[in-house]
Amino acid sequence: RPVFPNKITESAETTTIEPWNAYHDAKDRIEDYCNDEGVITKKQSLTESKYLEVFSWESMLKKSNSENDEVFKNFPFARDMQKAGWLDCYCFISAFHYWIHGQYTDFSKKNADRIREYINTQLIK
Repeated sequence: RPVFPNKITESAETTTIEPWNAYHDAKDRIEDYCNDEGVITKKQSLTESKYLEVFSWESMLKKSNSENDEVFKNFPFARDMQKAGWLDCYCFISAFHYWIHGQYTDFSKKNADRIREYINTQLIK
């Protein structure tokens, strides 16, 4: 990860690193719907996710979604997890960063069984 994750209480750092700029730009589109931890608490039509971090990854993966795109090859596991429906677990377990602790805490309290299943079926094969 060449950049820090989006943190709802701080300005997103500016980057020209593709596609991480799409990751950071996602915060501007969703932050009005989030609480101070980055949990999406207000109704919106941008994502079905409940978390800023997951929405940021969705946006980044979508931006670099062409297999002809040079950066496409940089996220094979994240793409596999998104296709399999595990992007939330990937974000909070495999790509955890302390800046997203509030979102992680909310997610883990509500999804303990899902996290165990992710670890057992996707990480320990």
